[in-house]
Amino acid sequence: MEWGYRAAHVAGSPAQISERTVSRLMPKQGKEPSQTWKTFLTNHVGQLLSIDFFTVPTLELRVLFVFVVLAHERRRVLHFNVTEHPTAEWTAQQITEAFPEDAVPRYLIRDRDRVYGSLSFAKT
Repeated sequence: MEWGYRAAHVAGSPAQISERTVSRLMPKQGKEPSQTWKTFLTNHVGQLLSIDFFTVPTLELRVLFVFVVLAHERRRVLHFNVTEHPTAEWTAQQITEAFPEDAVPRYLIRDRDRVYGSLSFAKT
């Protein structure tokens, strides 16, 4: 069965109806709504971890970088460590220490900072 512009002309309507008019008046066939960010977080909160750095200024006018791993399910800190000069190697070591071989996270939220290097969780 045809709908829209072609159906109006097939039905033998004496009025001339343009395709634009019919497409404007026909209900839109939208695609199914995809999962929102809020829905994703709600559905996967038990498998979701975040890693990030924040800075702490010292009394000696130095800046320390704190690496932190957060579990979203209970909103708790799983691992943290402090360094004055974070590198990709140091960060990789912290990630290895934070996640034992049997506890690799399914979803990991992080920014695109170069200090993470080529982050991979493939344990061998």
